[in-house]
Amino acid sequence: MAESISNDNGRAPRDFGETLGAIFSRYPKLFGSLLPVGVLLGLLLAVTETVQLGGLELIEAGELPGPAFYAAVIAGLVGNAYFWAVALLRADGVLAGGGEGSFSRARGMLLPVLGYALVYALLVMLGLVLLALPGIFLAVLLAPGVMLIVLRDSGVFAALKRSAVLVWGSWWFSLGILLTVTLVAVIPVSIAEAFLVDLRASPDPGDWMTVAALNVAAMVLVLPLLASMGYTLLQALEARRHNAMMEREFLREAGSR
Repeated sequence: MAESISNDNGRAPRDFGETLGAIFSRYPKLFGSLLPVGVLLGLLLAVTETVQLGGLELIEAGELPGPAFYAAVIAGLVGNAYFWAVALLRADGVLAGGGEGSFSRARGMLLPVLGYALVYALLVMLGLVLLALPGIFLAVLLAPGVMLIVLRDSGVFAALKRSAVLVWGSWWFSLGILLTVTLVAVIPVSIAEAFLVDLRASPDPGDWMTVAALNVAAMVLVLPLLASMGYTLLQALEARRHNAMMEREFLREAGSR
């Protein structure tokens, strides 16, 4: 598959500062488009997390939770995968003129995205169990895989291989982008979480509405940033890989003269 290195500014970013600048400059463009997605994801998290916390309290007390707990766990996993795919597709539509129908298109990608997330989690956990450094290395090396499935129509195992190829020579670059954007995203989530700790334990229905509002606010703010990061990081890695290939080809031709 041909590498795509075009974007809304005409050229994909390549270095660290340029990539971060593109991520944050694209945030306002994505905010309006991802507003309904963030609202839906925030409401889903408010419901599923509330049920899951109740089930965890039963487990800690030595009791088995009811079916609602397991349904909430599954709904949380599936919902997160689905809305993340929708967010990336909408980012593609806004920034590169991709097709419409992101909600319907995301349904066809749900199983590959969930499959990749499962393989990714198993590999990273295995690396962390054996030794912390391999787990961290794999977490960064395979991070773009979901973006490859959604934006480049890769299969699960093709995405694993392609992600490793793209990140291999840009591991520190990728780590820096992931850490910087994650730290920025953590700020609104942490503020919301500070209020949610006490509210989740309250039986007052009015407090649940506040829980939902805080979850929605956090997702509305954070989702466009994470979607911009995923989309832009993939473009930057493809551009860096393309440049490296061109340089090797130039050196090879120069050496053969």
